[in-house]
Amino acid sequence: MVKIILSIIAILGLLTAFKFKGIFHKLISIGITLAILITWVKIPIIMTISIMIMLIMAIATFIYGLWARDLRKIERNSLVTMGGFLAIHLTFSILHLPGAEKANIMLLIPIVLTIISYRKHRELTKEMSFLFFWLVMACIEFVYIWI
Repeated sequence: MVKIILSIIAILGLLTAFKFKGIFHKLISIGITLAILITWVKIPIIMTISIMIMLIMAIATFIYGLWARDLRKIERNSLVTMGGFLAIHLTFSILHLPGAEKANIMLLIPIVLTIISYRKHRELTKEMSFLFFWLVMACIEFVYIWI
């Protein structure tokens, strides 16, 4: 069920990305969609490659948040924290490091920042094409702590 939801959101985010000018947000959306869609192949090495692509896209989101000049401060902070904390979370997932639960709890920070960011300014931006996917993924990973 989670895979279906993430696949739909990734495809919708990709379609949204092509409505706006610019290349960087399109590349992030394409990478996320590719990473999610290849998880439907149930080969373990492909699953690891998918997580690595997601890690690269999370780092790209972090960099995008640092370099984007046309964003408000809260939106930039939302992008930087979402990319940074998801990169930490995915690194813990790939390497099976101890303390992964703490990395999952840290996801609450970007979740709250993103919700505050888009409650204040309710407009469709090009960053929303991939940030909404990251928000849903972070929420799902955060909920996995309690399940």
